[in-house]
Amino acid sequence: MRKKINGNNEEILLADIRLGGLQQERAMSDLFRRYHAFIGMGQGRYRLSESQAMQAYSDTLLSFRRQVLTERFRGDSQIKTYLFKIFSNKCVDIIRKRPSKEVDGLDEARNIPNESDNVLRKIIIQEEMDKLMGEFKKLGETCQQILLLAEYLGYTSAEIAEKIGFKNAHSVISKKHKCLQRLRGNLEKKHVKGSENV
Repeated sequence: MRKKINGNNEEILLADIRLGGLQQERAMSDLFRRYHAFIGMGQGRYRLSESQAMQAYSDTLLSFRRQVLTERFRGDSQIKTYLFKIFSNKCVDIIRKRPSKEVDGLDEARNIPNESDNVLRKIIIQEEMDKLMGEFKKLGETCQQILLLAEYLGYTSAEIAEKIGFKNAHSVISKKHKCLQRLRGNLEKKHVKGSENV
């Protein structure tokens, strides 16, 4: 039997996420609305502030999208169940970052296993991501928009051209290439400079 999500087939929703672009944006917006109650659950069950619960929920949806795109999630379980598992882990991650006195009274945090099996690897990845984001923010608004829409949200060049007012898809491709070259060049300069300081 095919699983349903408010009358819509979950397989269709997953297919829309995989398609990228406008279909993915609509599917993710739909998911955001459908399971918005998780935020209240984060505040109640895990004693998070509203902003912390919202952060956990946003991170949950981004993680889910990534797992759909990498085929770690193929629809073997219900989306709501799967999202709740991710959300619980995200809430516990936030709790674990608090001072130990604040964590003592939270049984949920003790009952859910810590998934950080390789802390050093995560720190290195985070440092690389921080460098990347630092250089990304220096690119300017147009480059940021193009790269986010193309590389992160899966928009086609034609869709990007229409969305941000470029003449055609070719103009977007050309600009994207220049943006990537600039980003790559800045990262290489930073890497060389960092190596000299060691």
